[in-house]
Order: sequence, then structure tokens, then C-alpha cells
Amino acid sequence: MAKNKSEDQAEKKEELTEWQKRNLEFLQKKERDKKEKEEQDARLRAQKRARILGEEIEEEAPKPSKTKKKRVKKAKKVKTKSVKKLSKAEEKARRRLRSIVIPSVLIFFFSLFMVSPLSKLRVVKVTGNTNSTTQEVETASGIQASDYLVETMLNQSSIAKEVVANDKWVKSAKVSYQFWNTFVISVQEYSVVAYLQTSKGYSPVLEDGTVVSETNLTSPPDQSMVLTLTDTKQIKSFIKQVDDLSDSLKQNMHIVSLANSASTPDLLSIEMYDGNTVKVPLSQLTTKMPYYTKIVANMTETGIVDMEVGIYTTTASIEEGVASALAAATETTTATSDQSSTDASETTAAVSEASSSETSSSEQTNSAEMTTEVAATE
Repeated sequence: MAKNKSEDQAEKKEELTEWQKRNLEFLQKKERDKKEKEEQDARLRAQKRARILGEEIEEEAPKPSKTKKKRVKKAKKVKTKSVKKLSKAEEKARRRLRSIVIPSVLIFFFSLFMVSPLSKLRVVKVTGNTNSTTQEVETASGIQASDYLVETMLNQSSIAKEVVANDKWVKSAKVSYQFWNTFVISVQEYSVVAYLQTSKGYSPVLEDGTVVSETNLTSPPDQSMVLTLTDTKQIKSFIKQVDDLSDSLKQNMHIVSLANSASTPDLLSIEMYDGNTVKVPLSQLTTKMPYYTKIVANMTETGIVDMEVGIYTTTASIEEGVASALAAATETTTATSDQSSTDASETTAAVSEASSSETSSSEQTNSAEMTTEVAATE
């Protein structure tokens, strides 16, 4: 029976057409692909199931004991301590190395710089000067071409003091450094208050009373104050007191000189630009001179404002009359004193002659008496 069935099937296959054979092969291939896909899906599901089961097993696994935890912690601590010790030692070594290497490198480069020409190469600039030249300020600073750049940097304050001490014009100075080799000397100069008249010309008198004798002008500037004083202390005192007066009063002063007064040695004679003349003691300049403005307002003509004793106004003609009267009185007093001295000398001569005659007569008498006594003795 079985043989008959297989024979029947073989006969049927032989009876299939070409299209049926291809269709049958396609169906068989499709069935194989389906089986392979099912097997692949099954394998994927199995893998997923295994992963899920593995996680559950891990979760259900027994926790380590406390002793094991302690051991693990101790081991970790030991490791961290050893790491820390190593890191600290390394850090110390690094710091020690840096403390040696960095200064050594800096010293090397500094030494190299000091022996090079760059260590003495500098540029000096001066600002704020109008009367004193740049060369004069630089000379006053004392900076030499042989000075090191570092030395100049470290002595900036002393250099500024040298400029003030050695330059009459400089009131204050400041030295600043600009990278990499420039030094700027900023100066503030004294202002000119007056001009001193000398045999060489007119020298500026600064606000501190210093006379710049190195500068001599043929004529003073317009509307300037001219001094004919010769005493340095008087010049300084005058400049100091004038500083306290108003600007309008200072600008009105023209020529200041000594009045040559016997009673007041420091009496000044000040010729004003408004035509008046003021006589005031130098020691009382700041106290009496401010009244000049009020006094002039009441004057009808130019004249003399005398502040020697009290304050009053007069004119040149009156002063000349008083001076001539004083001169005449002085001559009369002198003549009288001369006559009196002559009379006194004559009287003295007569008295001396009389006394000499008396002396000679007494001597003669004494000699006669002695002669008589000698004779009597004999």
C-alpha cells in the first residue's frame, strides 16, 4: 500500500506543470522563511527572559555581611590614605622644586640683564617746567648716565627731593616710572612775585623769597613789582607779607625801597602805579597796608600816605617843607652846640692858666720857706 502511495505521488509530480513546480518551490521557501523568523523571535524572547531573570537573581542575591562591608571600607580608607600621602609628598616635592627653580631662573635673568647695556639705558622726560629747562631739571635730579635702571627705580622719591633742593624754580617734583625704561619728572614751579633791581639787571624774586640771580633781564615786564632792597632777610620778609595782601593791592605796587628813616630803620617807601607813595614799616606791612584802599578813595589828589606812626595823608610839597624846616633846625642846633663848645673850651683854658699860675707861686713860696729853714739851721 505504501509503495502504491509513493508511486502515485511521484506520478502526480511528474504530471505537474512548470508553473506549478515554481509555485510549489515559492511556497516551500516562504514556509522556510517563516520558520526561520519564528525561530529568531523565539531566540530573542529567550534572551530577554534570561536578562530579566538575571536581574531578579541579582536583586534576590544575599547582601554582604557587615564584617565584609567594614573590611571593604577599611581597604578603601587605606587606599585613600596612601593616595593622599603620596599626593602630599608629591605636592611638597613640587613646591620645594618650584621654590628652588623659579628664584634661580629669576636671578639668572636678572644677572644677565644687569651685565647688559640695557640695564643703563633710560629716557628722562620733564613736564610742567616753563622757566627752568629740561636739561636744568635733569641736572638737578642727579641722574647720571652710569646709574643702573633699577637704582633709578628704587630712588624715585630721593630724586624728586634733589630736584627741589637744587633747582630754585621748582616748588615740588614727582618722579614716575613708565615701562620699560622711561622716567617722567613732573615739576611745579614757583611763581614770580617781583623783580630785584641790581647792577646786572632785574632778577626774578620767587614766592618763597628766593632771588634767581642767574637770570638778569634788561628791563622788568610791564606792571611788575620792582624791589631795590639789598638785605636778603628783608626781601624774604617782604615777600612773605605781600602774599597775605589782596591781588589788586599787589598789582598796584611799583617800586619798593627803604625810606632811610633814622627813627624807623625798616620804613619802606612804596611807589604805587596810581601815582601815590606809601610809607609803611616792613614789620607792619600786613596790618597797615590794607587800609590804603579806603584812604585813597577819600584823596582828591595824588600824595603821600604816611603809615609810620598812625596813618595820615600829606603831599610832597608839605614833606619837602617839613624836611627843610627840620634841616634848618638841625643846622641851628649844630651851630649853637658848636658855639657853646667853643666858649666852654675858652673858659676851661682860662681856668687851667689860673690854676697853673697859682701852682707856680705856691711852689716859689715853698722854695723860699725851705731856704729860710736851711739858713736858720746853719
